[in-house]
Amino acid sequence: MKDFDEARKARLERDRSFIIGGETLTYRPAVAPEALLHYNSALTGDATLSEQDWIDLYDEAIIALLEEGQANKWKKVRNPNVENPLNASDINELLQWLLEEQSGRPTGQPSDSSSSTDGNGTQSTVASSPPPAEPQPVSASEKSAT
Repeated sequence: MKDFDEARKARLERDRSFIIGGETLTYRPAVAPEALLHYNSALTGDATLSEQDWIDLYDEAIIALLEEGQANKWKKVRNPNVENPLNASDINELLQWLLEEQSGRPTGQPSDSSSSTDGNGTQSTVASSPPPAEPQPVSASEKSAT
């Protein structure tokens, strides 16, 4: 007999903590799909977002993936006025990692690790759920800071 609760129990028992911006946070062992509907709607093009809307959406999705009571820690880490604030790449990388941890599989985004131009590699394909995040729009000031 297939016992689906075994995998659910394993998610509860594993270490779900991580460090970013000097804070230790913990992600939820599971998140209902409804918690990420706004995020998924934006990814699929069902919603049109401004640059500020994308930033807010990433924060909303990350908070939805964090354990209850972690929102204030996230807001502290996300303070744009700290000496070394999180940039768009940091936030995107964290969100992708959290989604992979939730789903138990990679999001399917292609890796930038290879610079080979000889054609020996194969292209990545997107075949996971939830869909991979499109890169967050980056403002001109963020581009010059990186």
